[in-house]
Amino acid sequence: MLKITSVRHAFPENQGFVINRPNGHREYTFIHFYNSVEIKINGQKVITEPHAIILYKPGTPQYYKSYEPLIHDWFHFIGDFDTLTLNNFKFDEIYYPKTYNIITETVAELENEFFGDKINRNFIYDSKAKELFVKLDRDIANTKCEPMNTEYVEGFRYLRGEVFSHLNHNWTVSKMAKHMGLSESHFYLLYKKIYGITPTADLIKAKIDSAKNTLRFQNIPIGEIAANLGYQNTTHFIRQFKKIVGLSPSQYRNKHKNGS
Repeated sequence: MLKITSVRHAFPENQGFVINRPNGHREYTFIHFYNSVEIKINGQKVITEPHAIILYKPGTPQYYKSYEPLIHDWFHFIGDFDTLTLNNFKFDEIYYPKTYNIITETVAELENEFFGDKINRNFIYDSKAKELFVKLDRDIANTKCEPMNTEYVEGFRYLRGEVFSHLNHNWTVSKMAKHMGLSESHFYLLYKKIYGITPTADLIKAKIDSAKNTLRFQNIPIGEIAANLGYQNTTHFIRQFKKIVGLSPSQYRNKHKNGS
């Protein structure tokens, strides 16, 4: 049976937040990062894409750093994990599940149980955590791998992490293509093939996601949020935000006060 020992969903940390555990944690650790982070895997530092997940074994060194305000779901747990058969979701590796929305929902349920005082909550821990891991295992198995040059994929992943970590920069398709040493048209086609979205639409989505996190957890003026994301016109930011989210930034902030 798995038992949760600590848990938080959509938990905020300040820009520059670092975890550095050279000897790892004494318990299993699961983390879902909303935004890009610098993380050390097998001794090498890499920049992740948003919504990366990792499942650490006890004792595995842990290092990650966020260059922007960090939002993440996480929990530590103990128990007989070996009784759960996962074919694709391996320890100490980064994955990018498509159904990442289920993670926050499940971790929120675990957190409610953890801070509540209901009977048989250990059974909820066990069933909910195992269900989450099985769903992620299936998701990873169904994620199609594109038959593409490994150097290209890694190059695009690094570039995307850099873009998402510095959303205030004036990124254009031309500048991104230049970073990759590709023509704009070739870059555009490869980007869409890898991520299923155009680079411009992906950048806008990342900016809006970052704005949503800031609106939920920080009392920063909307004009300042827009400027921090590289918008030169606050009105343009507000219109773009409302078009995508369905609410204005002010309405979204009022609806989600205190990170709810």
